[in-house]
Amino acid sequence: MNSNVRTFKFISGGFEAILGIPILGASIVIGFGWFPLVIALIIHIITLVLAKKAGLTAYGNIFGIITSCLAWIPGLG
Repeated sequence: MNSNVRTFKFISGGFEAILGIPILGASIVIGFGWFPLVIALIIHIITLVLAKKAGLTAYGNIFGIITSCLAWIPGLG
């Protein structure tokens, strides 16, 4: 179970890192109509639930959920 959670953490962190690159991430988000933010939010929520069931910390996923929600705000995202 822990290896699955770590894999999800790696995937969610990598996806968030790609979206965090200023020009590339903005192009991806705007180009796909903000749908990548929905995908990131879903991945972070799934990883958070799996991490809590496995007894692991999930602070990065909590921040990822907050980031995905705040990125909808024009100019802030």
